Amino acid sequence: MPDVETERKIPSSVRLMWHETHNRLERLLSRESPVVLKAAPGTGKTTAQFQVAYNHDRQITVLAARHDMYDDAKEKALDAGFAEDEIATSSTPHEDCPTFRGDHGDATAEEWRLLYRLGVSPWLLHERFNAPCQPDCPYMANRIENPDQYDVIICHYVNARDTQKIEDRLVFIDEFPSSAFLTSFGTHNDDGLSISEALDGYFDATDSLPWDNYGDFISNLNGERRSRIAFDMEQDGLDVDDKTLAELDESDRYHKMAPVVVFALLLAEDLGNGWHYWEANPPQSLYVNSFRKGCSGPEGVVVVRKQASSPKDEEVHILSRPDLSAADQIIGLDGTARKPLWDSIFQHEFEVEEYHTGEKMLDYVTEVQDIKLVATGDGTKPYSSGNHVATEVDPTVSLWTRVNHGRPVLIIPKKAGMRLKQTEPEMFENDLKPALSGDYEFMTFGMLVSNNDAAGTNALHVCGSTHPGDGVIKRWAALMGEGVERKKGTKGTDLVYEPQQIGDVLHRYFVHDQITQAILRGRKKHPDDDGAVVVVNTEAVPEWFEPDERLRVAQDSPFRSKDRRQFVRYLLDKGTAETTDFENEFDVHSTTVQRAMSDLEEIGWVELTDRPGPHPTLYEWKGE
Repeated sequence: MPDVETERKIPSSVRLMWHETHNRLERLLSRESPVVLKAAPGTGKTTAQFQVAYNHDRQITVLAARHDMYDDAKEKALDAGFAEDEIATSSTPHEDCPTFRGDHGDATAEEWRLLYRLGVSPWLLHERFNAPCQPDCPYMANRIENPDQYDVIICHYVNARDTQKIEDRLVFIDEFPSSAFLTSFGTHNDDGLSISEALDGYFDATDSLPWDNYGDFISNLNGERRSRIAFDMEQDGLDVDDKTLAELDESDRYHKMAPVVVFALLLAEDLGNGWHYWEANPPQSLYVNSFRKGCSGPEGVVVVRKQASSPKDEEVHILSRPDLSAADQIIGLDGTARKPLWDSIFQHEFEVEEYHTGEKMLDYVTEVQDIKLVATGDGTKPYSSGNHVATEVDPTVSLWTRVNHGRPVLIIPKKAGMRLKQTEPEMFENDLKPALSGDYEFMTFGMLVSNNDAAGTNALHVCGSTHPGDGVIKRWAALMGEGVERKKGTKGTDLVYEPQQIGDVLHRYFVHDQITQAILRGRKKHPDDDGAVVVVNTEAVPEWFEPDERLRVAQDSPFRSKDRRQFVRYLLDKGTAETTDFENEFDVHSTTVQRAMSDLEEIGWVELTDRPGPHPTLYEWKGE
């Protein structure tokens, strides 16, 4: 909490909210089972987790996704009263190791990154392979060797597998770790390995297996010897030593989990929709109908396979779920928590405690955060593929937002943002407030969670929705042991996945909940800030959404054409202009200019002044 003098200046509703968050976390400490507090950004959950731990003299581990989240958490830990030397923040190889970053040459960096993707630990690479960044590598220097000496550990989700970092500690999980424990093989995965790269070397190196490669394996997977081969594999052991793997010739390499994948696929259950599923020692779960009994396999692992007509088009995904049972208590903090997803990622069932529900969520957005919601556009606008972008409507909405509320931060799926930038670069140069982080001038949906870059801004344009495609929905359902299908004939706002018990949860999480996350990027940076206007250009909105205004960009909108938007930008920049100015700047006919200016005058954005002389009409901008 802020100091007393600062707190006096904070609106009472915000103070009450922060105290309520603190009190809720206090109560959750006594829960015997893991729990997720579903609370929106800005409710003070990150601050409260450290205050609660400090007040109760508890050691705490915070699991998070990114360095900026680590930095924010450390600042709040210090504010809560923990000393600098009581706090440890873990490092990550790609960000902190000079060799991984490429400081010692691209060839070495590529080699190390490949071995890392194959499952070789960064520690082994540094200790055994003459690392050029040693002996002073920041990554190795900042590794947390003795967790017990720190009251606060802030680290990546994957550290949940390190029992020493969670044992007898209060463990907070900052947001849902959607892909942290997932390893994927297949051509769908631009940054990962193909199935051939991951598995073929293992088939070649293992004489006891009767298959030459993955293609041969799946073509002859229905033999009667499957269970016997799986039994023999487990007896021989499914572990691969990092050092052995790293020392293989490049052409002989395979992924560390290759034996587990082959073992799992020998025993996998056909889910009936083209996906196959296997889980080690499966618990009796509400979300899984049945399991194929077989060998036990490595604890906590789930393997799923997407079957295709060609091996090169298949996918394999491995979920290596951490066991958090050594922790004293486990509390998740998630603005859009969905219980089945949390249960699927960890070897535990979570309770979900909701802070805001229904109308209370709308009240929080519009009253506490003072966000004005503007709805525009028809349809859900599934923009993830970048193939169906409304290249006339979307720039019009951004320009309308700029004129009426100031330059907005654009939140849009990556491929759609790139498409708009290609078709109308002037939108990005003139109409938008650039994003502060990431690789683009806009914010992608993938960078929203716990990102406060847009907090305190005056306007946001949430453009399109993030439907990831049926394949992603089916993949996550498969990881839960369910085969879902899109209900025939459904689409848009009426889209349904069956069975709905899981299908609806996944659809809402991947689509509607991401719109909630996007809207809440417009929250206040400081409690006494003015609220933002958030223009939502999709109908794939959360259930609580109720706009203050509806904006329809009609086909005959006065600036629903690139020429007219250019005229508006020109006037915004110059203030006044004559017909010849537009003719010379944009190579257009005077009639085009005059018609556009007449329409803009009609909506009050331009004032026409008649003057004597050869250029009698002066156009003056009045829209701001």
